[in-house]
Amino acid sequence: TKYFKVVQGAKESAVYGVTSPSTTKKLNIVAVPFAAIGDSSTNVKVAKILDTGKLNAGDKVYVYSELGDTYNVWELTVSGTEKSWDPVTMVKVDDATDTTETTLMPFADATVARGGAFWVEIAPGNESQIVLIGQVASAPATKTVEAGTPDNPKFTLCANPKAAAFVLNREGAFTGGQIAATDTNKVYEPGDTIQLTSDVGAPRVYYYNGTHWVYEQKSRVRNASPWKTDGEIPAGTGFWYISRGGAPTIKW
Repeated sequence: TKYFKVVQGAKESAVYGVTSPSTTKKLNIVAVPFAAIGDSSTNVKVAKILDTGKLNAGDKVYVYSELGDTYNVWELTVSGTEKSWDPVTMVKVDDATDTTETTLMPFADATVARGGAFWVEIAPGNESQIVLIGQVASAPATKTVEAGTPDNPKFTLCANPKAAAFVLNREGAFTGGQIAATDTNKVYEPGDTIQLTSDVGAPRVYYYNGTHWVYEQKSRVRNASPWKTDGEIPAGTGFWYISRGGAPTIKW
């Protein structure tokens, strides 16, 4: 990430940032680290921060709507020197039903809150690069989790917008209720969990045990606890907060 300070006369007006997340995967979860330039709104228009200069025809953007439990999908088309995002479909998460008969959202209206995330899918054969450009907001980013129940858990897509790792057990990182697992040795009966995607292998899962976020790591030391408390979310990395009753606010 690179930052640029803009000065008008003797007055500092804004700090702008440019970042290029990794595109090692076909489907990339992208954190929203900036506000749009000239707009300090908490909800950021994706079109104003996602630069298309190094993206190519066929690349797609997915924006998840927690309200409707749907994904809106757009595909990049190229005509000469002009690039545009054309709406492709809207997909409901619960049954994966294609709802293209509905009115599709224009890309200009797609918004994601700072502390949230969206997905960029690189088309086969493309050597694209994701570039985000925006204004560094003075207010800290927060993300409030949607409350679920044990029988109907809710998934909230989050992402660390900072340029440094987010320590899960840092004091003040979460405010509000988090629902503890009934027994962290019985991972099939968890409370709230955090699922961190991985480039390779299975995703890492963190469990809230009532006092700390823990993850399992087997130890060669006899009788040593397998539950570690040093979990963190790497810079710019997205994850799912799976609520089975908790509705905390994450403070980045």
